[in-house]
Amino acid sequence: MTRILTLLCVLTLGASLAFAQLSGEIHIGSGGSYATLSDAFAAINSSGVSGTLTLLIDEDITEPSTTTNLNSPTLTGSNKLVIKPNTSANPIITVQSEPIEINQASQVTIDGSNDGSSSQNMIIRHMTGGSGTSVIRIRANSDTVTVKNCIIGSATSVPDFAIRVDPSSSTVDALTIMNNELHGMGATNGIVYLYKVGANTNVTQNVVYGDSAGTKAYGINLSNTSGSPAISISGNQINVIKCGSGDMVGIREEYDADASLLIANNMVGGTFTSSSAANYYLLLGFYGSGAKQVYFNTLYLNSIGSTPFAAACVYMDFGTVDFKNNIAIIPWNYSAAYCIYMDFNFTPADLTSDYNDLYDQGAGSKIAYVTTDYDPLSTWKLYATSPDQNSHSFAVNFENTASNLHIGALSLGDPQLLGDDTYNSAVSSLDIDGDTRHTGVDGPYIGADEGSVLLPVQLVSLNATSERLDAVLTWSTATETNNYGFDVERRPVSNLQSSVSNLQWTKVGFVPGSGTSTSPHEYSYRDAGLEPGRYAYRIKQIDNDGTFAYYAAAEIEVGAAPKVLALNPNFPNPFNPVTNIEFTVPDNGRVRLKVFNVIGQEVATLFDAEAEAGRIYQATFNAASLPSGVYVSRLEFRGKSLLRKMVLMK
Repeated sequence: MTRILTLLCVLTLGASLAFAQLSGEIHIGSGGSYATLSDAFAAINSSGVSGTLTLLIDEDITEPSTTTNLNSPTLTGSNKLVIKPNTSANPIITVQSEPIEINQASQVTIDGSNDGSSSQNMIIRHMTGGSGTSVIRIRANSDTVTVKNCIIGSATSVPDFAIRVDPSSSTVDALTIMNNELHGMGATNGIVYLYKVGANTNVTQNVVYGDSAGTKAYGINLSNTSGSPAISISGNQINVIKCGSGDMVGIREEYDADASLLIANNMVGGTFTSSSAANYYLLLGFYGSGAKQVYFNTLYLNSIGSTPFAAACVYMDFGTVDFKNNIAIIPWNYSAAYCIYMDFNFTPADLTSDYNDLYDQGAGSKIAYVTTDYDPLSTWKLYATSPDQNSHSFAVNFENTASNLHIGALSLGDPQLLGDDTYNSAVSSLDIDGDTRHTGVDGPYIGADEGSVLLPVQLVSLNATSERLDAVLTWSTATETNNYGFDVERRPVSNLQSSVSNLQWTKVGFVPGSGTSTSPHEYSYRDAGLEPGRYAYRIKQIDNDGTFAYYAAAEIEVGAAPKVLALNPNFPNPFNPVTNIEFTVPDNGRVRLKVFNVIGQEVATLFDAEAEAGRIYQATFNAASLPSGVYVSRLEFRGKSLLRKMVLMK
């Protein structure tokens, strides 16, 4: 009986040990508990996890050709799995045919740092690469998965996908892909493919390389989201993409996506190449009902060595897009290349675009397309929805367009790079490098990189008001550096007393600046004696060395008045020899304004034409050839007359 009880105790103890849930630290490698991740996954699937389990990779390992997927429902809540290099280890994990796959397992972190920092000490690569291959794959019911601080893929054995997320049913929520070097081809669905990802998905601070040309090439591709989940793609560099004959895209949102999407602080373009790309876009899509916020990106649509059917820094199909504080540059001459292209499905009223640099260097490329071409920027600003009123069009000096798009020394301090800090909170007030952006009168810079030099002249405000037929502009600065002064420029928007054929900006005055100053300064300018109508004004700030920058435009209505029949007193009065006479009418109609001497003789007809109600009209009476004395102005309108006495004193 004693032997039987002892045997039962041994069997019971053995069973409990065989099925004990795993926790703590387990080493992976030839001298560890498991030789490969596939072996460790099999144990986790069988026994489960309690608390936090850390798999420490001690050395280079090669996964079997047929891998075991991580499939453990126990990985949820406080039960977590961390896969990382052992201290001081720099392991290479090689997959042969099948990827490292996470399926039905949440709370998983793959961290390539061996010391808890942001260092990239672990490489995960594919042995052969090629079309259809992937390195890491994440599937259904795998929420709160993080892949960070890794080098994934290889520039020699190039996989199709570096990271592939494609659950067959339920979405993958709370996915984080951060601070990785990602290599791939992107020929099937993207180097980073995000299919059915859900809320709180973040792809940030990665460098993406398209090392080999497939038939098409997508850098980061977002597809099949529903319910407008919050998704952020920020702080990524996609400078190198190679493509065959299909479409080539940096960041893409497919037509069946519906994300509430933030695309911010990304550098896209610089070294894209293709033998015969069909279409070439740096940002493409913006579909569905979710709002799209596209802020602080630097987009450089370099020449690819062939002529695609169409090319654009940003291509919008349909949706609501807020496109602000971006740099979008086309440094080549191609007639089908655009900074902004809106497809026929896009409703222009759904685009809000401002504080951008939209620059097309070549004579053939264009600023924008909405059913027709818009170029230059001044023409685009006249489009029906008045886009980009505070935007500029100028070349930017970059450190190295082939490898990164940081602001170069020649453009640091360029006031045309001044953006609007209203949008800083949406991107955590940091640039692509994690540097704090300037705020208020000091910035920020537009584009992904925050400049290290404060901008030289900071306009705090620009206001325009009308006083009868005068426009009064006031503006102020917080600081100034080598400020020579300000040109005041005017552009008529509408003018009702004469036809307007020239809608270009014209210099109307100059106001001296304050040189170099850290104190606030107030400025004003009066543009007097205008015809009734609507006018736009802008300020051109000029440095002592001749460099200049344009600042925000303001529009005002000049000459608006009550709809009444009125003949105002002339001014000045008495006069010698010129005076001004103003009048208004209650309805549209023919008006005559004449001047008579004291014996009733007509000496001048100042106005004989159609007039519009609600406008102030001003006529000038020059009495240089008349003797001193009393004269009478008479306004005639539909059988009614109004009289005013005037005194000429020579």
